[in-house]
Amino acid sequence: MHGNPTAPALPADEEREDAETRENRRIMDLFWNRDERAIADCAARYGAYLMTVARNLLPSEEDAEECVSDAYLSAWNAIPPKRPDFLRLFLARLVRNSALDRLRALSAQKRIPPRMTEALDELGEIVTGAENVEDAAENERLRCAINDWLRAQSPEIRSLFLERYFYGDEVKTIARRHDCTAAKVRSALARARTALKNHLEQEGFDL
Repeated sequence: MHGNPTAPALPADEEREDAETRENRRIMDLFWNRDERAIADCAARYGAYLMTVARNLLPSEEDAEECVSDAYLSAWNAIPPKRPDFLRLFLARLVRNSALDRLRALSAQKRIPPRMTEALDELGEIVTGAENVEDAAENERLRCAINDWLRAQSPEIRSLFLERYFYGDEVKTIARRHDCTAAKVRSALARARTALKNHLEQEGFDL
């Protein structure tokens, strides 16, 4: 006599994904119920990651902490009516937007140290689009090459490049934000693309 069949075990990646989905839904419900524990739970679960994102763009711990705090407040004000599918990425975008605003302010005050503009880890993933484990070493090398190129650029070019190719902002939106013409933004981005392509080719990448 056979017992009840046992459900097959989920692969580790699927188990992690399910846990992340459940936690995302739980915290989202707190936001929708206007339960202030939502912010505390976001800080506990995502705080370290969000601080890393902020530190990659900003020169001081204080600036990074303020941007993360601003992101929590922005999330509280946005949810509801928003209900993002991926809360971690939604919070990271809020942190980056806040960090870019602060970056522009620091640029205007000429207070930017050269170490502050580590490219975001995700930028390399977006550029390559590669997800295979076999490509991990090459992806890391590409990410480092892009980081090196970004660090060598002016604060204005760094902002334009990230806003257009990381955030996907429209040229006219970027132009309005920087108080310049769309033609100037397009020209600057074209030069940046050429410079990055040349840098990557010099680093041995087959583009």
